[in-house]
Amino acid sequence: MTAEGWARLLEDMPMFLYPDYDEQFQRVWPQTGESIELRDVVSNDRILFFANRDIVEIWVMIPDDPQASQRLLSVMQGQRTLARTLVPHPDSGELVPREEALWLPVPRLEKFRWTSWLHTADDYKPQVAAAVVEVLRDGLGSDPGRLRYRAWNYQGPARGLLGISYLSTVEPDRPTQRGVPQRCSEWADFIDRLDWAVTTLPVGEMLVLSAPAKGRESCHVQFYQLPDSPARAHECIIWDQARLEIDELDARMTGLGWSWDPELLGGEDDPVWSRPPVHATCYPTVRDAAELTAATFREIAGVSTPSELVFDSMSEPAVTYLVDELGLNRKHT
Repeated sequence: MTAEGWARLLEDMPMFLYPDYDEQFQRVWPQTGESIELRDVVSNDRILFFANRDIVEIWVMIPDDPQASQRLLSVMQGQRTLARTLVPHPDSGELVPREEALWLPVPRLEKFRWTSWLHTADDYKPQVAAAVVEVLRDGLGSDPGRLRYRAWNYQGPARGLLGISYLSTVEPDRPTQRGVPQRCSEWADFIDRLDWAVTTLPVGEMLVLSAPAKGRESCHVQFYQLPDSPARAHECIIWDQARLEIDELDARMTGLGWSWDPELLGGEDDPVWSRPPVHATCYPTVRDAAELTAATFREIAGVSTPSELVFDSMSEPAVTYLVDELGLNRKHT
């Protein structure tokens, strides 16, 4: 069954973000920002397909573990292509293909490799798809049964395939499409749901989580889109110090992974802790942010179950779907 699953994925993948054209042969879909992500639910390894103008970029993050990193890089380094560049033959002067590395390094981002295909390169897409399957199977040690997909664009969750709402090979990662309980009551489920929600959050939107039953909503965790950036800011605001002295609170928050500058962001009266921006496009760091959020509510705010949490957002119509996807109530103002 595993071999069959890889074969089906190899057949499906060239259709990812497949273009659609109008009567003047102008591309109408996908627009920049359309994305499909394949995620291994066991290892959390991810591969991102991202539409960027005339190409689809494919991004892979190198694992932190040295042995896993070496295995993946060994597979990638063996993958070559003749489809990118033509150079003059030294004798005849005729243009001939030049062999090149399929995966390219990213300046200033040593943890990533990327490749791409043109929307119109139907002959080249199967070669890239075969390389991606090899990366998943041999480089990351994944299995088709462990893969889930999510699709989104700058407006929020999306379809990912032209005219098709699901992939035939890979199960969806959208919470309501994978049979989660109506209400979120387990922290592991909360982390999975929040990971999906922040990744697919519309550009310009803000997601705020709080626990009103704990008194004066003393702890808020919020995500919002940074201007002109694919990154989401990740902040925690604590009022009344959650019944702790500020030095003790700062030590506990720092121990979890937050940072706070008392000269900025509210000072000591309304301290705001922050983290480096969470990237959902090419940088799969959302999982860490979701885990940190869960730990903060449990260990700092004393929340025993996610069902005690509520959420809020900037725009009512745009994110009504989050009631079902997060399995949480929306804050009533």
